[in-house]
Amino acid sequence: MELALVGEVALRLGPVGVAFRANGVSLGSQVVEADTGEKLGSVDLAAYFGRVTLDWYTPPYRLGLGKRPPLLAIWPYMGARYALFSGSGSKTDQSLMLEGKQSWGEPLFGIQFLLDLRRGWLFRVKGDVGGFSVGSEIAVWANAELQYAVTDWLNFHFGWVFYSTRFETNGGEVVLTLQGPGAGFGVPLF
Repeated sequence: MELALVGEVALRLGPVGVAFRANGVSLGSQVVEADTGEKLGSVDLAAYFGRVTLDWYTPPYRLGLGKRPPLLAIWPYMGARYALFSGSGSKTDQSLMLEGKQSWGEPLFGIQFLLDLRRGWLFRVKGDVGGFSVGSEIAVWANAELQYAVTDWLNFHFGWVFYSTRFETNGGEVVLTLQGPGAGFGVPLF
């Protein structure tokens, strides 16, 4: 992966929230290899994803005693994802698997775990499964991140993102997996 950009906006009203997340990824020109090192083909792709979710914020669990014990929250969510792939991909015999643009929308269901250490540090793990042959055959997305609140209005986070999808094209079935580290910042507005 050459570059990835991510933006997220979330609004919470009591126990219900709505979130929108947009990602852009440039893969550039890449040779695709099997785990054994055998060349399978090549791709030159850019991918764009949008996700809208309806989140249910359950009350957190207190872990321990004292004035400020760590809190654990488990929040389920559901929604929809839109995916757009643009570029080309071919097998080693130069037969095309993907040319131009391919896009789809699909449902998703997920869960988020949040551990608030109450000293400015948060650890978050999110994951969802989507597709179910409505858009892609199956898609899996996961994100683990460590966040530190510098002030009440600024936080920094570092983590790892994983996304894998299996979908049909004119040239056959394609399995695409994207993963890598990420870093960013957040600005809570209220």
